[in-house]
Parts: sequence; C-alpha cells; structure tokens
Amino acid sequence: MEIHVGDADWRNGDFTESKKQGGVMIFFHDVAVQNNAKTREAGRPIFETKTFLQKIVPGDRLLDVDRPMRPGDPEEFPEAWARYQAKQENRIDGTPIEAWPIMTVTMAAEMKALRIYTVEQFASLPDSAGRNIMGFSDLRDKARRFLLAAKDSALLEKTAAANAEKDQTIAELTKQVRDLTEKVAALTGGQPARKKPGPKAKAAVAAGA
Repeated sequence: MEIHVGDADWRNGDFTESKKQGGVMIFFHDVAVQNNAKTREAGRPIFETKTFLQKIVPGDRLLDVDRPMRPGDPEEFPEAWARYQAKQENRIDGTPIEAWPIMTVTMAAEMKALRIYTVEQFASLPDSAGRNIMGFSDLRDKARRFLLAAKDSALLEKTAAANAEKDQTIAELTKQVRDLTEKVAALTGGQPARKKPGPKAKAAVAAGA
C-alpha cells in the first residue's frame, strides 16, 4: 500500500532540468509505504516514508515512471534532488492518524493541521497540547488503549503462530516415527525381531537334550 505525501505542490518549480532530459520532467517525492513485517509485529498499520523518483513524459502517460529512488539518482538528477531537499518534509514512521478507526476525515485533517500525523504522536502528547483539541483527554486515552490493544493482539498472534509451528513439528516427528516403524515391520515380515537366547536359556536347552 502506498500513500503519496505532500502531493499538493511537489510538482511546482523551475523545470530547467527537463530540457537536458529531452523534455522529461524529473521529480523526487515522498511516499508512505506500509511495512508488512512491522505491521504484522505491531498488529496495526505501520508506514515508513520512502523517497521515490518520478519521470513524467509530457503527452504520453504510458512512458511515465514512478519508482523507489536509487543511490545514483541524486547525482544523475542534481537539480531535481536540490528542489526535493528544499521542500522535503520531516519523515515520521508509525500508524497514520487516518488509519485509526475512530478518526473521521475531518478529524484527521484537523490533526494534520496541528502537525499530528500518527497515532503514536497523539498518544504521547502532553497535557498542554489539549487546549487546541476538543475532547483531548478522552481521545488520548483511546489512542493509548488502541496501541496497547494492538500490541496485545500482535503478541497473541505471535504465540498462536509459535504454537502452530510446534504442533506442526510434533506432527512431522510422529509421522517419521510411524513411517520408520512401518519400514521395520516390512523388513521383519511383520513379526517383532527375536532376541538371542541368553546363557540360562542355552543351559536349559542343553540339559533337556
């Protein structure tokens, strides 16, 4: 899942570099990309901001490119990189405020206007921040409970996964023992292997003879 960050004005600027690239316009921009591993671990959506490079070919959308930035891109497109750095916003990882189920579109917009972009940020706000947010204390408590519940849910999922893996291992070992038993039985004609007679047994046989 990808969410473009700050799309409102990232295309603005002087496109002198596009002349050097045969009319292709080059832009660096931020994309909020969901980290699936951290999402599974936390039990809630976790996003990380990644830098993408977009190449726009005027008049032909089929030739447009929008991909993660590569190490050599800043040197290849220095002017576009300089524009990006001049406008770059702070990168904040966590659960986007709009991914919090109780957030309406309006509430999320109000939070972002106050520079609150994640649930983790909101949950850690000091009491002094409450004067700008209606129902602040109740909302902050809900944010903290949401994060705790997500953490507990992730722990339960980890435990269930570990138990399932253990059960699978036991089942595989049981099957191996069963297969080995069947192979031994096949080799011995289905009869248990006979024990060699001990000294007492040999003496008894000799006396009887």
